[in-house]
Amino acid sequence: MHVSACTSGLGGGGMHVGRSFYMDGGTMRFEDCASRWKGGGLSLQSSRCSTSSCSITQASLAFRSCSSSFGGGLHVNGALGLMQSNASFLNCSAQKEGGGVYVHKRSELTAQAGSLTFKQCEASKYGGGLHHETDAKVRLDKIDVIFDKCTAGKAGGGWDGTGTLTHSRGRMEFQSCKAFRGIAFDTTLGADLDHVKIEMCIGVVGDILSSKGTVAIQHLTFLYGGPSSGFHGEVMAQNISISEVDCVAVHECVLHANTIQVPTLVCPPGREVRSLRRLTTELSCRLCEPGSFQPLPWRNPRCLPCPEAALTCDAASVTMQAGYMLTVPNLSSVANFRELDAVNRTYFCPNEATCPGGRLAYENQTAMCSLGATGPSC
Repeated sequence: MHVSACTSGLGGGGMHVGRSFYMDGGTMRFEDCASRWKGGGLSLQSSRCSTSSCSITQASLAFRSCSSSFGGGLHVNGALGLMQSNASFLNCSAQKEGGGVYVHKRSELTAQAGSLTFKQCEASKYGGGLHHETDAKVRLDKIDVIFDKCTAGKAGGGWDGTGTLTHSRGRMEFQSCKAFRGIAFDTTLGADLDHVKIEMCIGVVGDILSSKGTVAIQHLTFLYGGPSSGFHGEVMAQNISISEVDCVAVHECVLHANTIQVPTLVCPPGREVRSLRRLTTELSCRLCEPGSFQPLPWRNPRCLPCPEAALTCDAASVTMQAGYMLTVPNLSSVANFRELDAVNRTYFCPNEATCPGGRLAYENQTAMCSLGATGPSC
């Protein structure tokens, strides 16, 4: 089914469903559809719907260039189940909330074993890709969710207005999203997510925000062009519980919360893990202070004092003077961070020619000893 260039003064520019809705297989496309109020492409309006009586199974649902005030592509009032199905929202927009999808108060969207893609969707207020309202539920399982170049005033990817968001066994990615605050997503009561990746999103306050509850994530990765990019990754919540945060491809990353449970924080070279207690707890990967360095992308690293007789020592590397050396392994083969404790001992080389002034760095490391010379003092 292909619905194109249709409009409505109220809800469902392409289609309005007032009772049950069931689709098994096939493809449904909404293109250039618009409504003045809810659901530019499709509006499901039935409080008696459940995810079993209103469902899409083993099918494809696509919205392109649809617009509305609430839910540029899809508006759900009641419940909708997406089972083994793929739904995509391209260039959809909302004058208010939910550029791609708007889930109404006390409604439910369940998606299992498929994909949800929001690309170049936007909302003037909240949720460039997805917005769900008070007491609404969004439950995702074994599904990949992509927000690509979505924008909003708040929550470039998704906004949770005191609803609940759970995502198990799948990826959730935010790519080049934009918002003033909650650059990737903003949730009032917290969220329970699996693997989250935030890549090159731009805004002012927080990649992930939550004013109440707990942001729980299995694995969070920031990708911002590498440590020299100058970009920061930031999570601000009442409580944070993340099994691992990967900050290797970001200048610095910071987590703010009343309570933080993050067993593993992976920092790029030149950074160490720091924990501070101010008005809230702050856990971060921060640049090493002058006079110290840290050469590895590593789990919970600490900065090391610059060795004696170093010619240069910046946050991520050390170059020794000619005639001096360190007995440290090749950094690509380090298995335990304690192996770097050897930098605390500098060796003088009686024959300066055998110690050309090696460089200790994760990239472009050079040998401490000249060819054929080995051991302490080369």
